[in-house]
Amino acid sequence: MKRVLIAGTGPDPHHIYSGCVLALEALGLEAVQSMEAEDLAGCSGLILPGGVPDVDPARYGEPLAGSLEVTPELDEQYFSVLARAVEQNLPVLGICRGCQVINVYFGGSLIQDLETSDIHRFDPKNEVVHDTACIPGTFAYDLYGAHAPVNTKHHQAVRRLAPEFGIAQLWFDGSISREARAELIAQAQAGTLTEGTHRCVIEGVYHRTRPIFGLQWHPELLVDKPVEGTVDPMAVFRHFASLL
Repeated sequence: MKRVLIAGTGPDPHHIYSGCVLALEALGLEAVQSMEAEDLAGCSGLILPGGVPDVDPARYGEPLAGSLEVTPELDEQYFSVLARAVEQNLPVLGICRGCQVINVYFGGSLIQDLETSDIHRFDPKNEVVHDTACIPGTFAYDLYGAHAPVNTKHHQAVRRLAPEFGIAQLWFDGSISREARAELIAQAQAGTLTEGTHRCVIEGVYHRTRPIFGLQWHPELLVDKPVEGTVDPMAVFRHFASLL
């Protein structure tokens, strides 16, 4: 049985870890939860889950400007685990904060507080859903086609895309015209769109040569509690499993 390390420890009030475990076990994989890079030994892949705190903006050369509960010591653990996985060329899935960690690790930056965060932010009373556009030629398009309605629980997002990465999904604010959306999708497909904005949020990324990808949304939370109208979350985990 192949093992996958889920980076994290401690309580799990929002089922961030347990959702990943449920998905992995459904695919016949064993989940190991740890923050120690050494525990990647014997593992076939890594999941960097979502949650708090935000990544320290000092890691991408910016002052604090909206990031919350920054904890450099915890960042160091996450980045160390990711570094070991990269060193071993292991498949990596980053979810929400995990996607942001991946982007920063490889040289990208983040929007510290989205102006459109009310549309994306975690709401404990309601499951917030919005549509995303999937970019042709990427894993997201292969899994879901042109559009993918997803859940959303974040106030940060990718700004400067890491140089070795491509864009797999985008969210558009209603102020962006259909023509402008088509142009942005074409730019993402061509690899010339390299920055997310407050009104054009990067929702999925992938490394161009390594088995590494990230999502700004939370498929693991949809595994145990599906939300009507959203995508099949297990498609993401099946894709991840295919890389192991």
